[in-house]
Amino acid sequence: MDPRLRAIADRYILDVANVRFMTESLADEALDRCVVDSGWSVRQVLAHLASTTASDGRAIEGLAAGEGLQAGGGEPSAAPGGTLDSILARLGTARDIVVAGLPKVPAVGDDEAITLDQWSRHYARHGIDLS
Repeated sequence: MDPRLRAIADRYILDVANVRFMTESLADEALDRCVVDSGWSVRQVLAHLASTTASDGRAIEGLAAGEGLQAGGGEPSAAPGGTLDSILARLGTARDIVVAGLPKVPAVGDDEAITLDQWSRHYARHGIDLS
């Protein structure tokens, strides 16, 4: 496996673990707290991360199938919420698809590696929203 892809997979694994750690004990009222910069609730930020990770996974599966790298990253707006358990389950499933798909990707060029690296840093851009 390309070491750049291994690092990307590791980042998804670590970031989802961090999100779970930060949020699994939050009360419902904390989940509905509005995030200052985006206007989204914490619940919506979590759902957004689950949605974008699922989109990343579909794009990575397409890349592994030889379809080239299609736009991933999901929608730019807040996704609908759900219960914390359901959101974290969707997030875990999406992470698993990403991590399982990356070893199947043939050699990638620098442009694809940079794009995948940027997608994998999405959690860091929202991290402050969850604290």
